Amino acid sequence: FTMATSRILKIVLLLLYCSISITSGQSKKQYHVYYDRLVNFYGAVSACHSYGQRLATVTSAEDTSRLQQAIAKTSRTGLFFTAGYDSGHNGEWVWFPNGTKISTTGYSNWHSSQPDNHEERCLEVGRFPGTMWNDISCSAALFYICEEQD
Repeated sequence: FTMATSRILKIVLLLLYCSISITSGQSKKQYHVYYDRLVNFYGAVSACHSYGQRLATVTSAEDTSRLQQAIAKTSRTGLFFTAGYDSGHNGEWVWFPNGTKISTTGYSNWHSSQPDNHEERCLEVGRFPGTMWNDISCSAALFYICEEQD
């Protein structure tokens, strides 16, 4: 990221953080897989918000199972943005919009070769089997997965 891009990202994240309700302790997440159009990470955040949802977080093995089921129901393959992104602080990955550090959730599902730190700051599923996580450029054009807000 350039300094200007980083500032813009922080402003966008702050504005969205203020406008999206935040819940914790979710155990019965409902995921919705959208493959109607390809968007970058910010487009995915905006699209989920427009549906009254938020970009998907995956904080447990149960979430991973639900995510796999949601993708399987579509009979589609592809790469999908989730709410994970690299905060830019020493490779610390967090969940958008609340900034919860992935390392503090006690769960991750990174593929063994990931994240590979090639200036890829967003987290996608679909490249590797079993919805294992992969880092990817936030400007890549992908499908996306949203979750219901409580």
